[in-house]
Amino acid sequence: MEKAKRITLMFLDVVLLAVFIGLISKAFELKRAVFYAEFIVVLFLIAVAFVSLIAAFNAMRWGFILLSISFALTFLNMAVIYLFRGIDASVSVAAIASALGFLLSAISIGKREDYLTEAEEEGIEEIEVPPKKRPAKKN
Repeated sequence: MEKAKRITLMFLDVVLLAVFIGLISKAFELKRAVFYAEFIVVLFLIAVAFVSLIAAFNAMRWGFILLSISFALTFLNMAVIYLFRGIDASVSVAAIASALGFLLSAISIGKREDYLTEAEEEGIEEIEVPPKKRPAKKN
């Protein structure tokens, strides 16, 4: 993996940390039913972000796509929290970090050609194996 992608991934890790700290701090200010719903949503978003970061680190294109979707859902979650609790410093910092993370992950998606395997780059095609011949039956 090239050095620029590693730096981008490290920066995305820091952005995700800021986003989820802001989300969690705001979630604990919510009331009972809304708190439980928000807690489940935050756990889901953390799991999706974890899987997408692993895929992105292993140079899989879908990891960056899933990371972009995760940041977009996190930003929408911030809008829902804004409706319940209003805006303060933690929500605004987390929303800005989420928007920045979305932009970085969307830029990092790249073209499909950037993620070809070595075999595809070298022009090695899949070899077809002929079916096995069955021995003739003896009468």
